[in-house]
Amino acid sequence: MKKKGTALLLSLFLFVALSVPVLAARGDVYDQAGLFNGIEADQLLGKAEELSEKWERDFVVVTASDTEGKSAREYADDFYDEKGYGTTGKNSGVLFLVDMEHREMYVSTFGDMQLYITDKRLEDILDAGYEKASQGDYYGCVSNMMAGVNSCLAGGVPDGQYTYDEETGKLVKVRQITWWEGLLAAAAALLTGGGSMLVIRRKHRLKDNLYQYPFRTRGKVELTQKEDQFKNQFVTTRRIPKKTSGGSGGGSGGRTTVHTSSSGRSHGGGGRSF
Repeated sequence: MKKKGTALLLSLFLFVALSVPVLAARGDVYDQAGLFNGIEADQLLGKAEELSEKWERDFVVVTASDTEGKSAREYADDFYDEKGYGTTGKNSGVLFLVDMEHREMYVSTFGDMQLYITDKRLEDILDAGYEKASQGDYYGCVSNMMAGVNSCLAGGVPDGQYTYDEETGKLVKVRQITWWEGLLAAAAALLTGGGSMLVIRRKHRLKDNLYQYPFRTRGKVELTQKEDQFKNQFVTTRRIPKKTSGGSGGGSGGRTTVHTSSSGRSHGGGGRSF
């Protein structure tokens, strides 16, 4: 009776777990500063929704004329966090802010978007946005930056990518799994599976020769296909940051500078005045 009750509870748990839908990533536009006309707002929303569906990451566009006493970075990070972004799809995303109070455009990244949008790539994205923002074309500014992020995702994580926490000096390096390492892992999995089959077969074989367990008819070994996704390996080190003469932009091609927002979440990104 106890076993039946446990099985029933397990079945109910699995039913509920499988019935819960996986929430899709979000694509949204908040034109609080009124920078876009109706057609432009609709087109940007369409692009944001298309990219969020394509990459399973949040794409958010925000304009503001009052940042509530916050810097562009603080406002962008807080807006993303307080609206609950980064909790659907791949738990990752990007926010594009056009801050008219400080006349600054800012790109805030979260989750694995930090791996794709390195400091160097971010500069290219800001270059494309600045070209339009400096002319008062804010629709073109956001469109160009969205296209730049799309290109980053299509290009994959660059070789030698690592994150640098500007507050702690901590470095987190990404080590890509090579094809031969994946091949070795697959071979090891096959050997393990073969060894398991031999053990099972020996267990069902009697020691004497008078009788053998009819494993061909009664024994059953089910091999289920398992797909191993070899994820990147993260190696964390720490260094004492050195003072440089330049700002936060540029730098090493594979570096992503990150910081902690007021909510305690890690964000990457950067901005530029126009």
